[in-house]
Amino acid sequence: MILTFKYQFLLDIVVMVMVMVKIDEQGRIIIPKEIREKKRLRGEVEIEVVKEGILIKPKTEITWNEIFKSKFKINWNNVKKLDLSEENLDKLWI
Repeated sequence: MILTFKYQFLLDIVVMVMVMVKIDEQGRIIIPKEIREKKRLRGEVEIEVVKEGILIKPKTEITWNEIFKSKFKINWNNVKKLDLSEENLDKLWI
């Protein structure tokens, strides 16, 4: 099976050029180094199935607030704030 990539960048204007890559027996593909570097693809990537095929993009960085919102479903507007500005934090045991 062969996957087709179309790419080439010139002053941020996309010019379509076709590159053929093979899918190995285990379903892996090798994205050409030029594309990986240009699109900053390293480590983990996001893969999304779209109407036209498959979209591969850099992993989205998630903030701690987004993690807490998704995991704990907390309405942060109703959370009471604790003022420790007058406390000696050296005595605080964690």
